[in-house]
Amino acid sequence: MTQYGYAGTIATMAIDSGATLSSEIDLGKPWALLSLRIPTMTSGTDIYIQGAGTSGGNFDRIYTAAGDSVGDSTPEAWFVDSATCQAIVPFAKPPTRYIKIELSTAMTATSAIFEVICSD
Repeated sequence: MTQYGYAGTIATMAIDSGATLSSEIDLGKPWALLSLRIPTMTSGTDIYIQGAGTSGGNFDRIYTAAGDSVGDSTPEAWFVDSATCQAIVPFAKPPTRYIKIELSTAMTATSAIFEVICSD
């Protein structure tokens, strides 16, 4: 990870061809905002954010709290639809120190390089 005074920490993560899960990313500390820079990607590949409280722990998809809007009792996953690429997508404060990037479908013949941008 590289420190940037204005943007916090930026981690670059490659997901290889045929894979659906990145390796673990240590955010290092609690951050106010996590953003994901999404490269050009294969159509039909949704992107999810997983989290764990400890290094090497069990990673699960991160969801919003149920009831964030009136009458809503269903949590929603932190995910980006496959139609979104070449974009930076902000998320709320990450609830865990360790995250992984999950693809709903493995891409073939190409890898994807993501940037995780954290800021306060």
